[in-house]
Amino acid sequence: MHESQSEDYKYEIERLANELQEVKKKYLAQKRKDQENREKERNLAQAGQPVIQPQRPDGPRFTGGGFSFKQHNRMTLQALEQQS
Repeated sequence: MHESQSEDYKYEIERLANELQEVKKKYLAQKRKDQENREKERNLAQAGQPVIQPQRPDGPRFTGGGFSFKQHNRMTLQALEQQS
């Protein structure tokens, strides 16, 4: 009885230790990645470049939904009421 409980506890402790080690690895990898990103931003700021690169100013301008700003297809209130 005590031996089986002892084995179960040992197995559980080993499993938890492995799980903790994996979590620590993931945490440290994320921390390292964040540090690298901060260093990149800092280097770009020191070089005088903006942190966020502007989009192509000479190209066409798109906004969500694919609606063109140049077209004026507006439905009037009367047209909406007629559809109802």
